[in-house]
This record gives sequence, structure tokens and C-alpha cells, in this order.
Amino acid sequence: EGTNDVFVLGQLKNFIRMHGIKHLVFKSDQERSLVAFLENVAADLRKEGMSLILEQSPVGESQSNGVAERQIQAVEDLLRTMRGALMHRLQTRIVATHPLFQWLILHVASVMNRFVVGRDGKTAFQRLHGRRASSKAVEFGERVFYYIPRKLRAKMSLRWRLGMYLGVASHSGENLI
Repeated sequence: EGTNDVFVLGQLKNFIRMHGIKHLVFKSDQERSLVAFLENVAADLRKEGMSLILEQSPVGESQSNGVAERQIQAVEDLLRTMRGALMHRLQTRIVATHPLFQWLILHVASVMNRFVVGRDGKTAFQRLHGRRASSKAVEFGERVFYYIPRKLRAKMSLRWRLGMYLGVASHSGENLI
């Protein structure tokens, strides 16, 4: 089912393009749906002249991907925590198929890239951009006011409206409401 998820496919391709990656090795286990998904990504990006290699670890040897496995665990931990906070705030259950869940995954990736400090004392954002990310942060799903520009509203319409914070756009740094 993941091989046909246009949203996820597009997000991964955009991430790779945005970071200027020209040569990439995708290493994964041999799970069929993941391999098929990565083959779709690789086929699309090869058409754009990128060099991509797909590698698979032996069956039952997930420990051979130790660094990746630890990162996956860290993402899952933060995702679980933020999902729990969101469900508590909204007083409803958020399942993996809920549209908010996709936005939450992107937000978790953004938080990890912008705020998790590595052994070198820098965040992934710092390593890529040479500067720290903005320290201003809003909790995912929090209700916030957002401004409506003059050209998008009638003269007597409200200038501010209430929305839900969904994270930061990785390509522009804009807040997503």
C-alpha cells in the first residue's frame, strides 16, 4: 500500500531534490512494500539524472543497520509522544490513516532536524545551512491566530483567523496553518 502513496512518494522526492542530493544509496531491509516504494522513488529520480543505488540487508540482520535502526527508534519515540499529546489535546484518537498523522510525521522530522543536537554539537539544520534554526516553536495541533493579507480579504473582514498549527515548510521556513 505504501508504493501507491503519492503524498509520501512526493515528499521523499522533494526532500532529496531540496537538499541537492545527486548520489544516494538507499539501504533497507527486504520488506517487499518498502523495496517497491524505494524502486519507485529511484526510477523517478534517475529520470532527472540522479545516481541512486538500492541495497538490502540480509533477512534477519536488522542490526547491520544499527545507526539507521536507532534513528528510526528516535523518530518513532518522538512521533508517539507528539501523537499522544495531540490526542490528549483534541480528546480523540488519531490513527495512522488520519490526515493529521501525515502532517505530524513531517513535523517530527522537522523538529528532529532543527533541534536534536548531534555529537558534533550541531543540529542537522546547522550542518546544512551553517546557522541555527529559529528557536521559536509551537506545539503541533495548537490553535493559533494567522494573518490574512489585505489583498485576500474584503475591507471589513477580520484580519486574523484561528487555525491549527501543522509545522514548518522545509523548503521555505513558512509556518503551516
